[in-house]
Amino acid sequence: MDILLLLVLYVALPLVTAVMLGMWIFSKYRDAIEKLQREPFWEKARPYTRSKIIVFLYLLAPAVIYGILFIIFYMMAPQADAPQGRIALTGGYILGSAGVISLIAQGLLISKGVADIPQDAKINMKMPTDFEKRNEWMRKNKKAMKKYTFPKHLVVAVMPQCIAVFAFLITLFLFMGVGLWGASREVDADASSSNKTVIDNEFAINATNVDEAETIGLIFAASCVPSLLAGYLPYQVEGEIYEKRIFTKKLMLSAVGILPAVIGLVIAITMMVLNGMIGG
Repeated sequence: MDILLLLVLYVALPLVTAVMLGMWIFSKYRDAIEKLQREPFWEKARPYTRSKIIVFLYLLAPAVIYGILFIIFYMMAPQADAPQGRIALTGGYILGSAGVISLIAQGLLISKGVADIPQDAKINMKMPTDFEKRNEWMRKNKKAMKKYTFPKHLVVAVMPQCIAVFAFLITLFLFMGVGLWGASREVDADASSSNKTVIDNEFAINATNVDEAETIGLIFAASCVPSLLAGYLPYQVEGEIYEKRIFTKKLMLSAVGILPAVIGLVIAITMMVLNGMIGG
């Protein structure tokens, strides 16, 4: 299997997507700051929020990290035979597509958040240890905390990350089944082809069922596509996210958006169990 093709699928696609989304999100943040600068005394009324933007951008990293991990697993495998190469390519389709989809969905959600958080009031997060001073601190910050949007946007934006996590699990099961992860076998270069077949069949995924494994992986990858809705549906709800009712609706709609990926995960695991690829 050409390692360059795997690098493109596992790493390059998510990385390029993350970088482009990061640049777009930061431009949205600059636009929000420029809009606030037109207001009088905006610097005193609003805290500097670049650190919060960096936290949002960190949410884009896991999809890239997952791909790097599986490239390392593949390169450390004792032997790259035909079934392993095909599963490695299937894993690339899974992680590449799911990574890009989860990143786009997260980017859409984060772009809405960066427009709100510069307007969050400044809160002194250092709670006094003295009981009386703590009550006074809570009274002073109660109003500001009620309209504090950053943690709520963060929770909603994390939801699409589940798509990449599901892809990680499916790819991990496939890699384990074919011996690309956690394998310790060694194949004698002088062994006959029949002996190699026997060794291959020691794994749950081998030449006899690799077609089914590829189909399972592609079914899951296809199920992730509708999960783009996780980045679109939440902000069809009108209202301020700091309101509990609005926040709950947005969070529920984000969860509804990833439902196709959940269904794909259940189908994939069920098919793996029925084909003896896991749990056997």
